[in-house]
Amino acid sequence: MKHKEEPSFRILYFNEHEYYIKNYRQYDTFKLKGINIEHIENKVGTFCFKILSNIDTIISYADNLQEKIYNANNDSNTILQLVHDFCNNLNTFDTLFSELTLSELLNKLGNKTLKIKEAETQLNIAEKKSKEFPNDSSYLSFYNTLKENLKKLKNDTFYEYVLSLLDAYIYTINNARLFIDYYFNLISNDEIKKNLKQKSPNVRAYSIQAICDFALKLPESEKLLCVLDGQDLIPTTSYLFHHANKANVPKGEKQKKFLEYEDLLYQGKMNNDTIYFSDIYNINTIADLLNVSINYFIQNNITVSKCKNCGKYFIPVNKNNETLCDNIYKNRKNL
Repeated sequence: MKHKEEPSFRILYFNEHEYYIKNYRQYDTFKLKGINIEHIENKVGTFCFKILSNIDTIISYADNLQEKIYNANNDSNTILQLVHDFCNNLNTFDTLFSELTLSELLNKLGNKTLKIKEAETQLNIAEKKSKEFPNDSSYLSFYNTLKENLKKLKNDTFYEYVLSLLDAYIYTINNARLFIDYYFNLISNDEIKKNLKQKSPNVRAYSIQAICDFALKLPESEKLLCVLDGQDLIPTTSYLFHHANKANVPKGEKQKKFLEYEDLLYQGKMNNDTIYFSDIYNINTIADLLNVSINYFIQNNITVSKCKNCGKYFIPVNKNNETLCDNIYKNRKNL
């Protein structure tokens, strides 16, 4: 059975907020105030807009990286160090963004090596078949096709492959910004904004995607049934085990107590706690992150503003009619 790699991190959506969770385990408790496991709480879309508001600088960094890679004489060690340096520079905007970019680029670079190994294995099998059935021309034809494909894959130089990854990376974030430009102009129209507000969240998201001709490809998700217990969002299994273990009953009756509490919980009669379905999305690429974040801020009808000073998009924190973002410049003024 093929081992399934852990995602770089996960996003949990709850109550119009997004939580970036690292080192997630099935029975973790997500504290909505304070830290239990490493996570960051933001209003839906905040992380997305943090990236998009700095896109010109990010693209400038990427262009500079491409030039350095081009002059690195196809030295793989030098190129990998340049990629690491590029991702470290992204720490200026956000640590998770930097880590995700590095993880995505390194995984895709590793995939090239893996593809070559897989192609070599397929070629060896095809060669054996062509010798085993010499009168069947289809085996020989298949072998020759695989041989050409492997040759092409190996001839693609390392630096060209890295440059192609960076081109795709820049395209992804730039495409997201173009969508936000279109979306902002769309919701600035009072009539359209009024009509969209009257639609249900899913229909609203679908309508905007249709108008903008922008397809959101959501990554793999896991449905998590949780209980809101005070300020903690707890998976139901963990919640019930905790209360069953606290109950003053013999060890052999713990399972019975667990089932009893489960019935009470589903009837809404246990501590007045409420059950929620939460989506946890597995995030491996910048595209995963942007698509999920954009989808949820559309569904939740989150207000998007453009700073009247710096012209960058931002999500208001206190009032929907805020006109200034929180970027601080010289003399403590927003520019």
